[in-house]
Order: sequence, then structure tokens, then C-alpha cells
Amino acid sequence: MMKRIAVLLGLTCIMQVSVPAGKNINGVNVLMTLEELAHPDYSAVMVVDMQNEMVSTEGQCSRPDRSIPPDPSKHEVVSHLKETTLNLQKLLAAARQLELPITYAEYIHEDKDGNMLVNGPEYWTHRNGEWVLSIVEGTWGSRTIDELTPRKGDIMIRKNYSDAFHDSTLAEQLNDKGVRCLLVTGIAAGGCVFATAMGAMEDGFYPVMITDCMDQSKISHDFMEGRWPKFTSEQVISTWQKMKAHSSSSRSKPEQE
Repeated sequence: MMKRIAVLLGLTCIMQVSVPAGKNINGVNVLMTLEELAHPDYSAVMVVDMQNEMVSTEGQCSRPDRSIPPDPSKHEVVSHLKETTLNLQKLLAAARQLELPITYAEYIHEDKDGNMLVNGPEYWTHRNGEWVLSIVEGTWGSRTIDELTPRKGDIMIRKNYSDAFHDSTLAEQLNDKGVRCLLVTGIAAGGCVFATAMGAMEDGFYPVMITDCMDQSKISHDFMEGRWPKFTSEQVISTWQKMKAHSSSSRSKPEQE
């Protein structure tokens, strides 16, 4: 109940931000264009679960012998996520230049004392697996990869559910920063990315899927078609550059007498 009250209070703050009218559907203004959805005044970037255990060659998902501890000095991004990581690096760099809020979600399955934090429904999808990943709180494997390392001031959410909004302060923190649209990236497109996008929508944010900054391309391109806006990082960055150039050009024009 307290969370919902905080969200409503946050939405009041959001309404004070100048947001384009978009398209009116049944009396509701809906943001439509990329310029509206990725506007620097009220958008943020979300990085979901790009953690060492899943993305590094030294992580549990890729290490040949899991009985041997990982060697962080040998870390490389796994081959199928290298392009995704490069695209995400470029998107984050552009977002940071514009001082957009950046938020990270890190999935934690087990606390430092060995207590499992994930419930049965969350694990149901892995019921037939011979081995199931378990990310331990506070370990090297639990951290976001160095290539995308969070910085001071970024929003950090350590979650025990697929949805980063569930049972967390993410909505409140985004509302405090006037965020209206969330540019969603990370892994897995059909799992935690999808669940977090659903959570964003239910809490009143537009989830904008950045398709070349997430894995499972078929899911991210086809399964989400028509459900949420989908763009590439190149489209977003190009739009930001055009908006910045237009803004600079407008400021440089002499005032008319």
C-alpha cells in the first residue's frame, strides 16, 4: 500500500514535466514517436541482469568446471553477447553525456549465508534443468560486468524476482527523477527483461525496448511486436544527436526585435 501511495505521489511530480501531447486515445494522451519516447528530459536507461555469472566467460553459465572458482582476470564477454554489450556501451555513453538517469538491476538468488531468496514460481521454468544457476549476494559473479560498470549516482536494484519493479524502490526512484519513459536493455528478453517491462508499464512508465541491446533477438523483435515501442540503439542515439543539434541551433539564433 505504501509503495502504491509513493508511486501516485511520484506520478504527480511527473505531470509537472513538459511532455509532448502525443496521440489522444479515448481521452488519454499517448506518446508515439521516438522523439517523444526517448526525450532526454524524462527518459532513463535500464540495464537488466548483465552480470558476470551470465555474461562472462568466467561465469557459472560458461565456465567449463564450476567446481573451480572463477578467475576474474580471465574475464571476457561471451561471444554471443559481445555485439549486444558494445551497443549497450555506446547507448550508455550517449545517455551519460545527456545526464540521463541510468539504472541497473542485478538478480540475486542466494544470500551470503546460503539462504535461497528465489521462490518456487520463479524457478518453475527451470524445473527440468540438470543444473540451475544460483547467483550469490556480494560475489564477483553477482556484479554487472566491468564493460558496463555502474557509476556513482546510478540507481542500483538488487532483486529476487524477474521484475525489477516488484518489491523494490525502483518506481519511486524513477519518479523522483521525473522519468516517464524507460529504455530497457539487458538479458533475458523473454524473462527478466520482459517481466521488468511489464512492471514498468504497470507502474505508469513507458517501456521502450532497445532491441540490439538485449539477447534472444527473435523474442525481442517478434514476441514484443505491438506490445511496446521497439527501436535500436543507433536510432535512439541518432535522435538524441538531432535533438541536441536543434537545441543548440535554436539557442544560437539572435532574438528577434
